Amino acid sequence: MSNYTEYARFTVDALTRNETSLIATISQEGNTTTNGTRYIHNRQGEFYLNIYVTNVESYTVVIEQDMQSVPESSPIILLPLLTTGTLVATILSRKSRASSRSRSTLA
Repeated sequence: MSNYTEYARFTVDALTRNETSLIATISQEGNTTTNGTRYIHNRQGEFYLNIYVTNVESYTVVIEQDMQSVPESSPIILLPLLTTGTLVATILSRKSRASSRSRSTLA
């Protein structure tokens, strides 16, 4: 461990996937013990983190996804949609076969 803890620096930059847009910066400088939680949840998408550390003995970064913000399809909605789609396909298929049979008997 360095004896220069007064020059300690810890910075996390959150960038968009194409790394052109800086979303947020979390930074701590100096000889201070820091812990806690920082939230960056104003956007959806894929992000990259650039972590810069100088004269810091150890650190931990935990990344969690806010599951409330992830849209999910409910199985309760999917089953009726699948059933309706299958029913419509079956009806159209039978109508198509019936009309092709009636054409072949007329010829």
